Amino acid sequence: VKERIESDQLIEKLAISRLDNMQRKLVAQIEAGFKQLQTELDEAQERLRIATEKLYQQEVDAEIMLEQMKIDISTQMDRCQDSLVRQSKLRVEEDLAARATIPATVLEVWRILNDEKDIWEGLAGENRERLLPLEHSDLNDIESSV
Repeated sequence: VKERIESDQLIEKLAISRLDNMQRKLVAQIEAGFKQLQTELDEAQERLRIATEKLYQQEVDAEIMLEQMKIDISTQMDRCQDSLVRQSKLRVEEDLAARATIPATVLEVWRILNDEKDIWEGLAGENRERLLPLEHSDLNDIESSV
């Protein structure tokens, strides 16, 4: 019986030592897993930091390019405006020079024709005002006859 108890104790110690070994191995594996996860997390954080820096740099570069584009467009618009102003002045001068070569009789006829349009517009407005009472009286007659 005593031997049996001793053998049971030895078996129990062996089982306990096996359990302890297994626990140690599991703890070691878990620690290694955690270390590996921590390493991966650190690497991911570093990649995220680098990507964030690149993104920020691209944003800064884009703002610089936008400002440069605004300056370029403004410069081009100023050049176009200057060109248009020069062309306009040149055309006015050419028009004045061309008018100086037009005979006086042609200019007088041209002015009379332009004035005639203004006169006809005024007369047409006056005639419309004169006809308004007649139009209203015709409408009143039509209404009373119905």
